[in-house]
Amino acid sequence: MVLLQVALDLTDLGKAIEVASKVADVCDHGKLLLEAGTPLIKSWGMTAVRELARLFSDIPIVADMKTIDAGAVETELALKNGAKFTTVLALASNETITAVVTTAHKLKGMVIGDLICVEDKLERAKELYSMGVDIVCFHVPIDVQKAKRVDVNEMIEQIKRLKELPGIRVAVAGGINPETAPLYSSAGADILIVGKYIYAAPDPGEAALRLAEHIKL
Repeated sequence: MVLLQVALDLTDLGKAIEVASKVADVCDHGKLLLEAGTPLIKSWGMTAVRELARLFSDIPIVADMKTIDAGAVETELALKNGAKFTTVLALASNETITAVVTTAHKLKGMVIGDLICVEDKLERAKELYSMGVDIVCFHVPIDVQKAKRVDVNEMIEQIKRLKELPGIRVAVAGGINPETAPLYSSAGADILIVGKYIYAAPDPGEAALRLAEHIKL
């Protein structure tokens, strides 16, 4: 089953809640994740995570902390304020990643390892997996998308290579739309992380449904 993770990469908490509400009104909650995006967390701190967890208690909340140091502290902040998932950068030290995993699992949470800007994604994914990271994320940065656009074929190839690792769960982020979503899900992606296509749409709920139809959530 492919999950849709809605990345609320906004700085206005009210707007983020409005978008989340419109998506939650029309999508199957069992196939949905709501992400407190990094800009939202930097603007509102853990208030954003707490509010999303309070208002959408039956939908898992992802706190996109992008932790690169102080792993235990940041993971506790995310999970004790209502998140089910927290994120750690694959560029972080193994010690930090281990601290994030240990703390998250102790608190019954899960860890997404973000491969953003990692050169050898397959090798680092193997290392993350061996350290207990629950999900690895192939992520094309927003600034890279703006400068170079997303190489869809490269994304597909990376997903397929990562899925060769037994039991690994793979998330994908970076300019996903109804045309690319089915390609990534067919390649083996377990989670599709979609931000601007949904939150900037005139009707975020309709946009989320359109994606759901294309990937058969």
